[in-house]
Amino acid sequence: MHHASNDAITSHHGFIILDFDASHVWTLLLFYASIHFLIWFYLDQGLDIQVMLHDVIKRPFITMGFITLLLLLPLALTSNRYSIRLLGKRWTVLHRLVYVITFTAVIHYWWHKAGKNDLQTVLIYAGVIAVLLVSRISWVKSCIGRRQS
Repeated sequence: MHHASNDAITSHHGFIILDFDASHVWTLLLFYASIHFLIWFYLDQGLDIQVMLHDVIKRPFITMGFITLLLLLPLALTSNRYSIRLLGKRWTVLHRLVYVITFTAVIHYWWHKAGKNDLQTVLIYAGVIAVLLVSRISWVKSCIGRRQS
C-alpha cells in the first residue's frame, strides 16, 4: 500500500511525478462529479426528481453519467485508512471499480460529444486514459523499469 509523502511533487528516475494519496483523487473526482450532477439537476431538470429520472432513463449518455456517479460513491467513501483496515482484501477488489468507472466516464463523454459530432477532445482524454491504464499492466511496468535502470 502506498502512503503519500509530505511532498506533493517528487522526482523518480528523472521524471517529475505527483505523489499523493489515492483518497485525494477519489475525493476530487466525487466533488467534480457531484458538482457536475448538481448543476445538471438544477439547471436542466429544475430540481424535479421525476424529470431527472425520466432523463436518466431516456438519454443513454445521461444514464452512463449517472452510473459513473453512483460507482464513484463507494470508492470515495472507502478511500481512507479505516476502510482499508476494515475491508482488508475486499478493499482491493472494490477499488478495481476504477476500471469500470473509467470506461463509463469515457462512454458518458463520448456519447455526449458524439451527438454534437465533436469527438476530438474525447479521443485525447481516451488516449491519455488508455496510456495510463496500459502502464498499470505488470509486464509493461517491468519493461519500463528495465529501460530506466
